Amino acid sequence: LDANVANLRAAVTWLATGEHGDAEASLRLATELYEFFDVRNHQPEAKALLALALETAPTAPTRMRARALAQLGNLWLTNYEQAETFYHRSIEVMAASEEDGWQPAALFGMAAVAKLRGDYEAALAIVRDLLHRSSETGDAIARAQSLLDLGHVLQQSGRSEEALSYLSESLQICEQTGDIIGVAWARKMQALALLDQGCTDESELLLTQAIATFEHVGEAISATFCRIDLVRVLLIADPVRVPELLSQAIAEIQPVADVFIASDLIDTGAAVLLKNGDAVTALELLGTTDAWRRATGTALSPSLTLMIDEIRSSATVQLGQRAATAASIRGERRSLREALSRLQVSIVSCDDVTAIGPPTTAMV
Repeated sequence: LDANVANLRAAVTWLATGEHGDAEASLRLATELYEFFDVRNHQPEAKALLALALETAPTAPTRMRARALAQLGNLWLTNYEQAETFYHRSIEVMAASEEDGWQPAALFGMAAVAKLRGDYEAALAIVRDLLHRSSETGDAIARAQSLLDLGHVLQQSGRSEEALSYLSESLQICEQTGDIIGVAWARKMQALALLDQGCTDESELLLTQAIATFEHVGEAISATFCRIDLVRVLLIADPVRVPELLSQAIAEIQPVADVFIASDLIDTGAAVLLKNGDAVTALELLGTTDAWRRATGTALSPSLTLMIDEIRSSATVQLGQRAATAASIRGERRSLREALSRLQVSIVSCDDVTAIGPPTTAMV
């Protein structure tokens, strides 16, 4: 696909607008290319192709149009209201159709938006409904995804022990169906739930396995996401490895426009810098992510709230309230990309985070 993407992109456009084109074929091709563009972080291009194909294929099969609308919702997740608009349209298209079956993608998206906003009960309600539907229809792939999302929402809402059983079942189904990507995601989520419980050895192993799988199939962004989680594990288990691993994650994310990974990386970097004695930069970084969350309506999970509160408290003790407030305000004026650049420069001096002493489990 990498070698032929230019031709495929041109094919979507020609099929949609060419004199002898085929609008339905254009939409089918655009929806099939969605995952490739998403993995390669070409979201703007995917948005444009899907929008064009949808506009020129108003009579395409209902399920195909619903799928395309849900994919557009996924591509607009940085704007929750816009994403919800596409998800609702996808659901409405299917509801108005006489076709049998259901379209889970939009419902998964609605659950993701609720989770990102911190409305965990709404997210749980949606995912439990998805789990019920997938069980009734015998859709193993949707059931595995439902179990994964249910475990993730539970972990994010501070119910990690309860999450593990659902994640284990999702992992088992993915192994049975040969879904190696699903296996990797289940391992990543298991690692987070175990880290919440202080099980660093198990968490490190699972994240290492997930990274290897994502790298093997070319999902570089997913591998980077896991690497950031691994940094938090190693802050407890093996701090000497942290600066190099964090630098690698920064280098991987710099060319990418994924704001969710960027904010996660910046918050994690703040924890590393504080342990290296750089309380000023740590607070500046947190100021940036705080401002981004306020602007987008993104909520913090309980575990991340605990980490950030401890960073802010420790840094304020070191600097004093006035200096701490000034550092946070400076950070609020920076974009996520500027904060990443600031982190990249600062992490170069972190040759040995063990000199500051090991972090507490709550810190991570």
